[in-house]
Amino acid sequence: MTRAGRAFFGAMLGAALTLLIHPASRPYLLNAFLSPSNRPAVAQEAPRDVSALSEWMLAVGDKVASNSKLTPLELRNATDAAMSGQRLDPGNAYWRQMLACLKHYAGDEAGARAEWIAASTQDVWNDYQTQGLMRERARLAKDFGGPESWQLAYAYFQRNNHAVVAISSYARSLLASASLTTHDGLLLRAANIQNGALLRVGSHSIALGNSGAEMSEDACHPPGSTPSKNRHALYLARIKIQDQLRALNHSDLADQVHRIYNETDAWYAWESADEASDTTRELSLMSMLYVGLPSTLIIVGLLGVVLWFAGHCLRKLERVQLVPAMVAGIILGFGAFMITLLPLAAASVFLCCLFLTLGPKRERRVKVDDLGPMFSFTVGTLGLVFMMLMAAFILGSSAPAVSILPSLNIPSEYLGGSGVLLGLAIIILAILLLLAPLFAMALRVGTSFVLSSALKKFGAFLGFVSLVCIVVGTPVAIYLDRENAKTLEQTVLNEPVYYLSLRR
Repeated sequence: MTRAGRAFFGAMLGAALTLLIHPASRPYLLNAFLSPSNRPAVAQEAPRDVSALSEWMLAVGDKVASNSKLTPLELRNATDAAMSGQRLDPGNAYWRQMLACLKHYAGDEAGARAEWIAASTQDVWNDYQTQGLMRERARLAKDFGGPESWQLAYAYFQRNNHAVVAISSYARSLLASASLTTHDGLLLRAANIQNGALLRVGSHSIALGNSGAEMSEDACHPPGSTPSKNRHALYLARIKIQDQLRALNHSDLADQVHRIYNETDAWYAWESADEASDTTRELSLMSMLYVGLPSTLIIVGLLGVVLWFAGHCLRKLERVQLVPAMVAGIILGFGAFMITLLPLAAASVFLCCLFLTLGPKRERRVKVDDLGPMFSFTVGTLGLVFMMLMAAFILGSSAPAVSILPSLNIPSEYLGGSGVLLGLAIIILAILLLLAPLFAMALRVGTSFVLSSALKKFGAFLGFVSLVCIVVGTPVAIYLDRENAKTLEQTVLNEPVYYLSLRR
């Protein structure tokens, strides 16, 4: 290495160490080595704050979603928790809606309907999930040394819709017995419309808000009928229920229903669940890349140092003997199989170790120090492919990937590190071993010399490229990750408002 090269390498190494020490960049460089703490369990005793009470309501929704029947004790405790929430937060329709569901499960239909109608007169709807999700993000930020965008992506996918499913299910059960021609039936349907509007506005989520919008839409259809997607038929059904409310001297309620349906039309016009899903999926994948790239480069660079050191130790080896080659092949092949469970990876490693015993019949007398540009190009190409495969493997096994990828419906074989990717990386290393006898016979030099040179060049390539990418890429990754976090934070705090504020 020239003097300029040594100076450049020293500068790059110093810059990398500075990034590792600095508190703003250190979490990114150590991300692959960290794991989150255990999530706090839901309190078993009756909580006294609304956030903890909300978690109890979500637990009820989980039971309903899994078609599990609540035991009498669970039902009584859940009802007490909902009543406590209603006392602590009297203007929140969420608690009365959950009370209506719980009383319905207990067989108290009159009490359930009274709670449902009372819920429709409340001012707001808040299930306190957003606050809980942000607390979860803060916990992860503490575990990983600082805020990162993947933590928000994880929080976004943790929003639970099971309590809303229970509420929607009870709303549909009311429609079966709520006639459009009776006073009580119309009031129940109007309560459905109002409760749906409260849920839509207060959910802070497009997916949950759609449930509220559908609840309001379904209320104007006759019992037993399938909700129409025809806009004209839907408009006539809306007008009919408003006219019937006015005929029963509920003009104010009819005006409120009219306003809610106008807002529902605006909701469907501006909020798209498909667009939100695609955008969040892209943001989540990019958050994994931004936060995982620096630490991935550190691991790849360290692997390069190990391979360079192995090549340096082999520089004085005269010839590769058959027995040591077989022993090394068996050990390395067995290790490759235990890591990847792929027979092909193990077989390729074993055979490539055996090929190291091959060499030219006559070696040239004049020693060579450089094996030519073709050798360097081949080793560099293998190093680049190896870097990409190892980067994909390390990213897939990192905590952000394990936390986010299941929510994106990524195949399970890519979670926790793909054996296929690692197997391919091992095969690339086996091909690197295969270069030794090939170039040795072509250039009439010792196989051990080519092997040593290949490992040193391969390791130097991995180490130097990783070092440069760490120094240049880490600040860029931090900037992009913070910009990504701004968008993800808005989708967690209030997703409908974020998409409403976008320029169309």
